[in-house]
Amino acid sequence: MNTTTLEDERGKAMATGPAKDLGLKIDANRLQFADVLRFFGAIAVVFQHTFELSGIKFLNDLTLLLGPGIFGVALFFFISGFVIPFSVRRGIDLRDFAIRRIFRIYPLVIVAFLLWFVSASLGIIHDDRLYQIDLPTFMANIFFYHNFTGAISILGVTWTLSLEFLWYAMFAVTLVVFGKRTGFVMEIVPPLVIIVGMVAAILSGHRIPIGYFGLIYCAAIGYQAFLMFEGTLRPRRFWTSAIIMVVIMAIGNVVSYGYFHHERTTLAASIVPWMLAPLVFFAAQIPSVRSLPVFRNRTLSTLGAISFSTYMLHPLALAFCKRFTSGGIWVACSILLALAMSFVGYRWVERPGIELGRRLARRFSTGKATRDHSIILDPSG
Repeated sequence: MNTTTLEDERGKAMATGPAKDLGLKIDANRLQFADVLRFFGAIAVVFQHTFELSGIKFLNDLTLLLGPGIFGVALFFFISGFVIPFSVRRGIDLRDFAIRRIFRIYPLVIVAFLLWFVSASLGIIHDDRLYQIDLPTFMANIFFYHNFTGAISILGVTWTLSLEFLWYAMFAVTLVVFGKRTGFVMEIVPPLVIIVGMVAAILSGHRIPIGYFGLIYCAAIGYQAFLMFEGTLRPRRFWTSAIIMVVIMAIGNVVSYGYFHHERTTLAASIVPWMLAPLVFFAAQIPSVRSLPVFRNRTLSTLGAISFSTYMLHPLALAFCKRFTSGGIWVACSILLALAMSFVGYRWVERPGIELGRRLARRFSTGKATRDHSIILDPSG
């Protein structure tokens, strides 16, 4: 691995500029290009939900054609698969890993739920679901299995978090069980699962949720990108996996939204983002592309670093603005308020949660982390 090149990729400039001025305390060694991709993903999801609710036909038609929300979520999973391995480069302690992941997600989720409940109770936002939430529904939402049971969703965006935690578990278990063969397992298993699922769907006549499997596939390919970034996976092998993924997901979307039909998602709104998200992520794996000014922009990388707050809190911003504005003004106000809330959410909730998770992980770590560096970096089967 070229150490100088790797250091150049680090976002050392993040310690200055907008992040420092706003007191966000964003880590200086973050990868700027990954954070810029996070921003693209977050703002795409915000656009999706804002355009859908705007009442403006042109904007709503754009979501039906381009599916920006699907693009954003898929991009998030690519990035998750890419960055999570950095946290265990020297080996994995399962307790340490679990504590950090839980405190990375849950503080902001809990605060978002509380804000929704208080805002709906006080009439700051209008939401009839407030009176339909019982204990089983709340438990389904707080543990992220509501989308599998048909329970009412308190904050619709949390459906992806069940898959995010599934990815965390799969990655950690695969790493512990298969060791040096982890890369090979990640390369082979996800596409096989999707292929088997498609065949089973056609034979049974029942549509499968190709997107759920596809998001885990995105994370697995993100892991392959990590291996290439570290210099332990040959580029030719990565690009072969990348092409295979694009082909499989194209076929999968045709099966799920062409052969079968979905009441809310058209074939175009599915296949376009599923082709665009890999294109953007794969392009960023080319050194000459990720050295472009857009991927070194401090403002975009700062907005990307706080993207989880943007993702979790923007539904509340949309609901609040809907009480006072409409049309194009509502679109602009909603996006601006969502970004403002994300700065507050990151500074006062998300970042403290991350730091608390780190402290607890150090305190309660078993001290039995796998120390064989090659377990993470050897992709061979």
